[in-house]
Amino acid sequence: MISIPVAALGLFAAIALVAAWSDLRRLEIPNRLPLLIAGLYPVYAASAPVPVDALGGAAVAAALLIGGFGLFARGLVGAGDVKLMAAGGLWAGLDLGAEFVVLTTLVGGLIALGLLTPWGDIAIARIRVAGLDVPSDGRVRQRPMPYGVAIALALLVVAAQRLGQA
Repeated sequence: MISIPVAALGLFAAIALVAAWSDLRRLEIPNRLPLLIAGLYPVYAASAPVPVDALGGAAVAAALLIGGFGLFARGLVGAGDVKLMAAGGLWAGLDLGAEFVVLTTLVGGLIALGLLTPWGDIAIARIRVAGLDVPSDGRVRQRPMPYGVAIALALLVVAAQRLGQA
């Protein structure tokens, strides 16, 4: 039988993947996904076999939310990205927070560089031909950037590390 913390981690990872797919498909992360991730955290924290630093997680989430809104205000990331990062910060906590941010930044940078290449133009054209709704409203300096994919990949690393502790 699957334990409660393992089930919570599995749902956390699944929601992260849904967020990545949604962002890739529509450059939008529905509000319910970060809310579900944040809502699962107390279930995990209360049932985890090891002590969980919930206050540290809240501090990381708050720092990511505040910093993320600064990036959002400058048009560098979407509001959904900020909310997903903050919700993920709860799970990362103080012990994995820096790793989460660095990994998200590195993967996001690689995705951004890839989108600036001719292959990126081809990928964006194929997404549009496939009928996926990629807005061209000037977000992220005229180039659509599914930063939720990078965040989700970093969240999967956090989930895997938490699973190792469960």
